[in-house]
Amino acid sequence: MPERPSLHLTDVLLSREDLVIITIVLVVWAIGSLALITVAVVRYVRTRRNSDGDGGGDGDAH
Repeated sequence: MPERPSLHLTDVLLSREDLVIITIVLVVWAIGSLALITVAVVRYVRTRRNSDGDGGGDGDAH
């Protein structure tokens, strides 16, 4: 009984270079999504804090 290659289906569908490119794209997309979510949350929290305390500041003061 001949041995079956472990990644036969993957080798047929995608080359190793394609998998590397897809992995990089997914990682960059994930980091970008987390960054956008973080920015949105920070802006929301700052808006809530400003409107609660100092009469609705514009949030630009550093």
